[in-house]
Amino acid sequence: MDVLDNKFRLIEDNLDHLSSLDVHLEAITIALKEEANRHHLSQTRDNWRIVSLVLTRIRHHLTPQDSSPRVDHTLCQTLSHVFRLLRNSLVNCLPNKLLIVTNGSILEDSIYIFNELIDCHKSAQKVDDNEDFVPKEALIEAIKCCLQFFANLLSGLDETIQELSQLRHQMWTLFAFDLFRYLLDLEDDKSVVLISSMIFYSCIRNNSYIENNLFETNQSEDLEKMLTICQLLLDQIESSESEWCLWSLQLFLKFKNFLNAFYNMKTIEVNDTNVRYLCQLFKQNISDVFAIDSQTDDKQSEENNISNATHVSKLLSILCELTANESLLCRFQTDRQLVKCLVDTLKTIQLLSKSQDSSHFKSIPQLKQINETDSESQNPVFGFKRDLIRVIGNLVYKCPQMQDWLREFDGIPLVVKHHQSHQLIHWSTTTAANHQLIPPDGHESPHKLTISEDVQDIGLNSNDKSVKSTADLNVMDTDVDANDDLIDDSSHRVNNSSVLRFGGYDRQTMKIVITVCGNQTLRQSLITLKSAVLMTKSRLHLIVMTDEYNRRIISRAILNEWPNDVLSRISYEIHLVSFPNTMNAEEWKKLFKLCAAQRLFLPDILKDIDSVLYVDTDVLFLTPVDQIWSVFDRMNGSQMAAMSPESEDFASSWYYRFAKHPYVERLGINSGVMLMNLTRMRDFHWTDYLEPYLSQYRLSIVWGDQDIINIIFHYNTDKLYLFGCHWNYRPDHCIYTRVCKEAEREGVHILHGNRGVFQSEKQPAFRAIYEAFRDFEFGTDLSVLLNTMKTSLEKTTNTNCGKASHSFTLALETYLNNN
Repeated sequence: MDVLDNKFRLIEDNLDHLSSLDVHLEAITIALKEEANRHHLSQTRDNWRIVSLVLTRIRHHLTPQDSSPRVDHTLCQTLSHVFRLLRNSLVNCLPNKLLIVTNGSILEDSIYIFNELIDCHKSAQKVDDNEDFVPKEALIEAIKCCLQFFANLLSGLDETIQELSQLRHQMWTLFAFDLFRYLLDLEDDKSVVLISSMIFYSCIRNNSYIENNLFETNQSEDLEKMLTICQLLLDQIESSESEWCLWSLQLFLKFKNFLNAFYNMKTIEVNDTNVRYLCQLFKQNISDVFAIDSQTDDKQSEENNISNATHVSKLLSILCELTANESLLCRFQTDRQLVKCLVDTLKTIQLLSKSQDSSHFKSIPQLKQINETDSESQNPVFGFKRDLIRVIGNLVYKCPQMQDWLREFDGIPLVVKHHQSHQLIHWSTTTAANHQLIPPDGHESPHKLTISEDVQDIGLNSNDKSVKSTADLNVMDTDVDANDDLIDDSSHRVNNSSVLRFGGYDRQTMKIVITVCGNQTLRQSLITLKSAVLMTKSRLHLIVMTDEYNRRIISRAILNEWPNDVLSRISYEIHLVSFPNTMNAEEWKKLFKLCAAQRLFLPDILKDIDSVLYVDTDVLFLTPVDQIWSVFDRMNGSQMAAMSPESEDFASSWYYRFAKHPYVERLGINSGVMLMNLTRMRDFHWTDYLEPYLSQYRLSIVWGDQDIINIIFHYNTDKLYLFGCHWNYRPDHCIYTRVCKEAEREGVHILHGNRGVFQSEKQPAFRAIYEAFRDFEFGTDLSVLLNTMKTSLEKTTNTNCGKASHSFTLALETYLNNN
């Protein structure tokens, strides 16, 4: 703490030389990332006096005397450091917030300086002896840091504290309306738009003045400015990818008279680009809403799931309001995929509400009996089902094409059956009526959709208490600056959860793990998972380790392409790949193939899971997963993994002929199909062996993580179970001669198309099996799949593996004959 205080003393001693303060300000900013230092600062008023002196000195420097205000590059850098210091001091530290507010000069000087920075940006004012423009980057950085400071002042604002009761109004007075309009339209740096939208959201949230007064006065000049801000929010939702623009728009739509004002203003319009983006955003993120049903002991993951579900709920609420306006409705009625997405989501909710007693989507007997304090009204997806039905009802209104699509997707019976409450009765029957608005004879039905009916009761709880933990603004870093890398932003980054989840599972559920990095193996990995669920009637939990690019693509592909009867018996969790924070982190990531080494760290990543089946992305199941899962029962109490040999004879064994490192005698093991008892691996301290072996054998390793696994089990053969090659059948087993005797007797149970044979012409027999799974449609009898395989394999008998085609289909045929 003495070091911190000494830095403040050095700042006070050098106030006459502002540029010399930067190094001390930066050191304090970094120190304030620690909670203990923030607490210490709140106990030392003298340090706050020094901060006030710095701001006063800068304000004096900016005050016009003989010439225009001087904003130069050096001053912008110093200002950035000062505002970063202030920003960091406020993270989860109410005493510092009170000190800043009660010390009026700090906030007053900050507001003055901020206005000068904005004026400088507006005028592109010339400064310095060199008559150069202020460097744009330095100026924007200073503006951004100041905005972050203001945003943290508003974070989690408790207006019951007298000293803070006027802070929201003070910030609103500063920004509304012209400054908000200027910042939300700024093109120089989208992070400024992001932070400004956060501040705007915090200012209008629970702001009774805006709701009760502003939108009551339809001729008000302020109203027109506010609606211009609304237009900017619509535009920025797409261009800045700011969820806060989206959330602010959703708040607007909940204000009593906003919609009437919005639709009556001719200068404001929702253009086609806005409509397309809002629809696309909803379709892309809809899977997030189901993560709320995931079972997790991780508080952070649970909060992220709630935040993501809330985000989707708000987006659906916006679609409700926009489609309720007839002048806008036609722009939504050309989107076939939107109505499909709504119907599929409704189907999934129905499945979840039936299959899981603890589901957030469980039907509530009488919504009219719920009040603000009931647990159901705190549910982030409260009213979600009604909003789905409401949007569907709006979309089919006077639109034969949309009605045909609803009929095509079997949506009518699904909508009509929802009658658990008077609210759902209303919207279900209205939707059904709207579907009949234009009968086959072309005469319009007398039914009319009452657009505004029950608006206050539809969607999320109007008091918004369900999102308190995420909506309490906690603006933090949007930089990747060394000074800005440790600010708590978990409460508002609602789209960046590291795990996407769907459905639930228990200890007995079979769990499959697969790792997918890059787009080359993406489609192939989905076919791998498809083969598992096609062949398996038992419940499966799928665990996918992937990169940011593939994370949502995989989730959407499963939810959109797999039918409901499959979704009802699977669950999944999709993780971002992660490696230990060591000097070898990048080497682990790129070892052999991108992210392939992730399997080595599964015991530490999946801490709450006992056992998994890990498979490569080029694996196809030709028998139910239950069959290989039963191998766990054959393992003794000390064995922690099961794999097949790498080869069946010495002539083709790579390890026997070439390996320069220890491996499992006699022929090595292949880890493309690997049963892992994670509990025993953790007890063994598996991950403690990885770094030392990588360091020792780095120059000898050829097959990456598989070599590491061979090295570990070379020294611990008692902990390994070897299963037959028919569980991991590869081209090596037939390319020269047929060496897998188990496959000859029992058929191939799991086909492993390593070396890219599924995607090339090297091994036509392997590719034939892959293409049969790829083209097979869910819901078709598996005998069709078998016949397709046999027909395709007949064309490959000119190859050695093709001559073994009977082995490729024997296990599947045996399974179908017995079931």
